[in-house]
Order: sequence, then C-alpha cells, then structure tokens
Amino acid sequence: MTPIQENTPIQSIITVLQNGDRQARLRAVEILGERGDPAAVDPLIEVLDEGSMVSDLAGRSLLKIGPLALGALLSAFENGNSFLRMRLFGLIVKIDDPRVQEFLLQQLQHGDAYFRMMSAQALGAIHALPVQSSLVKALSDVDGQVRYAAAGALDALSWTPEDTGDRAKYELAKGWFDRKPMDRPSEPEAQESVPEIPSQETINSSPPNPDQAPEVFVGQPVSPAIEEVSKQLPESVASEPLSSSQTPKRFIPETPSRINVTTDDLVPVKPVSEEMIRVLGADLQSKDVEVRVAAAESLGKIPDPSSTKLLIGALADSQWRVRWTVVRMLADLDDAAGISPLIGMLKDPDSLVRQTAAEALGIIGDTSALQPLLELTKDEESLVRKAAVDALGHLGNTDTLPPLKHLARDDDDDNIRRAAKDAIDKLS
Repeated sequence: MTPIQENTPIQSIITVLQNGDRQARLRAVEILGERGDPAAVDPLIEVLDEGSMVSDLAGRSLLKIGPLALGALLSAFENGNSFLRMRLFGLIVKIDDPRVQEFLLQQLQHGDAYFRMMSAQALGAIHALPVQSSLVKALSDVDGQVRYAAAGALDALSWTPEDTGDRAKYELAKGWFDRKPMDRPSEPEAQESVPEIPSQETINSSPPNPDQAPEVFVGQPVSPAIEEVSKQLPESVASEPLSSSQTPKRFIPETPSRINVTTDDLVPVKPVSEEMIRVLGADLQSKDVEVRVAAAESLGKIPDPSSTKLLIGALADSQWRVRWTVVRMLADLDDAAGISPLIGMLKDPDSLVRQTAAEALGIIGDTSALQPLLELTKDEESLVRKAAVDALGHLGNTDTLPPLKHLARDDDDDNIRRAAKDAIDKLS
C-alpha cells in the first residue's frame, strides 16, 4: 500500500484506515485529524469501539476536528452500543460547543445511571449557571451516585439553596458516601425517589404527632434514604414537636458541611473531592480495565495532590490503555510531581504511550525533559519520533537546534523532516 503523503486524497487515507496494517492505520488516523475534513468523521467513529490503539487515536483525531464532528458524534451516541456510548460521551463533553450543554441536560434523564452521573459532573465542570435548576432536580434521582454527583456539581457552581426542601435533598445527597462507603448501587433506595419535603412554613404550622415519630415529616412519604438518617436520631429528637421558632433538627442548613445528627454530635462530611478520590482510587484496582480507565479519566479532572499520586501509581498498570489514559490525565493536571514519572514513560513498551508522554511533556514545557526527548527522536516508531520533535519545539530551548537541523536535513521520513523544520521555525 502506497505511503500516505501530504497530498494524498482524503478517500485514499480513509481506505488505509479501513484496510491497512496497524502502523499504516495509525498514520491514517493522525492525518485525518490534522486534515480536519468532516468526511473523515464517520470512518473515525466506526473504529472507536475496536478497543485498540487505532480507536484511541481516532478519538483524539475526532477532537481535533471538533465542532464539525459533533453532529455525527451525537447521532452515533443515540444508536451505539453501551461501550461505544461511553467512548462517545467522553469525546462529546470535551468539545467546546453550546450543543454539548443541551446534550448533557438531556442525559440527566438517561435510563442508565452512569450517564446521568457523568452528565451531572460535566455540567458542574463547564460552570454553566443556567443548568442549576436541572441539577437541583437531579438531587431527587433514584440513584445515589447521581444525587451525589449533582450535589458536587452544584458546589462547583457555588449554588446556595434557598428552599428548605432543596437544602435537605442536597444534604442527603452529600452524605451518601458516608452511608454507603464503597458498595455504590445497587442500593435499596434506587427503587424510589427522595420525596418532596415541605417548606419551613408548612413544618412549623403542622408539628409532628409523637405517635408518628418514625416519620420524618407528618403527611409525607418516607424514602429509605430519609428513614436511614432518621434512625440515627435519639428518640427525644425524633419525636420532639417543633415550635414556630425552631429549625427542623433532622437537617442543619446553617452548617452545610455537617449533615447527620447522631446521638452524640453532628458528624462532619468529608469534602466531595476527598470522597471521590477515595472511591476512584479503589476503582483503579478493579479487575475490569474499563473501570480502571474511567477512574483514571475522572481523577484527571480533580486537581488535587492525592489524584496525582494515585495516577502516578497507575502508570505501572499492565494494560497499555490504562497507562495511556494516565499519561494524558497527568498532562491535564499539570502537577510538577507528574513530570518525572512522565519522563519515565518515554521508555514504555507501547509506542502510543511513549508518543503521548512526549506530547504531554511538550505541553507542560519543563526543560528537564529535554535530553530524554532528544533520545526519543531515535525511536523506531515514526509517530513517536514526530511527537518528540514537536515537543522539543514547544520547550523553546535553542540548544536543540543542531539536532533538529540534522533531522530536518537527513531523516528518512518526510513527516519527521517537516516536523523538525516546524520546530526550528518556532525556536528561531
């Protein structure tokens, strides 16, 4: 098969993607991303669920095409299998387009709790204030993880609850991890939603009947989640009528970081990020590679030293897809503690991991990577060598000009020579 050149027609490159050998297909995927032609979108989507290096690189190329690919990605999400939908969701939320927010709001109603949870997290990350009302509704979701994610997203949006009922749902959602430390759903309350909780005025005008002490509020249905909190209360508190000047003792709205009333004291709730990091760290040890990949991606969205530490540990994972994901996430976190481990990944046995590590180090721009990147320009894989050359251009150190000029003049690969010339232009 004829090697892909700068002027190779787009349809010929697509043919290589569909029929070429592994290295040729990787090259085809990269070129399709660089071309940014919408004609490449559907063929790139078709390889996303292969579970191979080609499919992972295809995702990156689709992101390079960006908003032009979004319509096809949204359509494929509606019609794809579960695995493909997970891959597509991860791509869609990274595209800067107003349609993404609309998509995420729709997914808050998805039949799969995973997508509702991830949508809530993503809506918090994009800091779109108009979505607050939808996230407040998600506090009543039947799934504990979704409620917890909605509460975390509202935190990210600096939401302040004004309604007593919303505040109570928020407090319950934030306390979900304390009630179920590691065994996230299936949970009993997944069969019914958190009930509507009356306003402060209604509570004060209708004090509870002592004969109905197990109920949270008179006349309201009790979900297992609320009943669980109620069981933590001493009998004297559970049955004590409220005066017109009292705040309900089951919920403490004036201290949002303390939610569960026990017989002795109020129990502080750990920060959302700390709880999330703890659970994601456990997921990094899962036997399921997809769970480990998803955990690494989620940790990469939490700028915390504990996240970096867990990700660095996962660089030793036996699966290249996990290591590749971790490398990308360390680049996103841009934590100085991750630089040395990323340099170490330049010697990873998998070429895509080496390539991505080189790209990450170029983005971070730390000059301690200069010599290792120079050594990587001798790698046997052309894509790895090109990534090393590109990274050297980003580092901005003129000491690399002599070796770059040598590559621009003498390398056997047209793409390497062209990349070296581009790097020289940046440094000159």
